[in-house]
Amino acid sequence: MHETFTSVDLDNCSRQIGDSAILGEGDRLRVAARLPAAAVVGLDWRLRFSTRDDGYSLANAYRRLADYEGPVVMLVEAQGGFVFGAFLTSPPRLTEKFMGRRRLLKT
Repeated sequence: MHETFTSVDLDNCSRQIGDSAILGEGDRLRVAARLPAAAVVGLDWRLRFSTRDDGYSLANAYRRLADYEGPVVMLVEAQGGFVFGAFLTSPPRLTEKFMGRRRLLKT
């Protein structure tokens, strides 16, 4: 199955709720421009986990996302200020097997 990514009118882009240490409004709009329209239009971007507030435990991140169903933009700031991330069509979960499809989006 081939997915298409549509151009998004960023004036209609949803708002960001929560104060991210690495994702400012301008950054959010640049990331949103590369995502599928369904992940951007009509869905607020809500900060659900931050190492600043929730610590460095991946288990804490899973717990904070346990009651959420929907797309996830996961960003990591590495040493030196380099930021990388992933777009997930659903939140990460602990499972015994692989979930999702293997697809790489390079920007």
